[in-house]
Amino acid sequence: GFAMPVAEAMACGKPVIVTDAGPVREFVPAELGYWVEAHRVPVPEPPPPLGELAGEFTWFEPEVDRLAARMREVYEDRTEAARRGAEGAERIHESLSWDRVCLAYLDRIAMLLYGGASAKAGIELALPREV
Repeated sequence: GFAMPVAEAMACGKPVIVTDAGPVREFVPAELGYWVEAHRVPVPEPPPPLGELAGEFTWFEPEVDRLAARMREVYEDRTEAARRGAEGAERIHESLSWDRVCLAYLDRIAMLLYGGASAKAGIELALPREV
């Protein structure tokens, strides 16, 4: 999925150690998080019934030695970890507030519904009107 626990930890001002692959790359910049090299591997359990359009059931396994090094780095430089946590919280509050995410969903839905029409026009049509 989206890695919501990572976004929640950032929103609380916690420094995050994440794999350098997958959805976290969209909202955890390298200067605010601690990236760890990873490689894609199949999930050992059978996948849930996601349907024929779903791809291979995989996740990203971190390089264990790099993960340990990142954990040591956070432990030894708590000032830098606190800075990254505080700036990460600010970034998440700016970019992933519920209002902003809701508008992004409405924008995507409008693009699907109205094709080439302005997404803004579609959003205005999708929003409830007061009576």
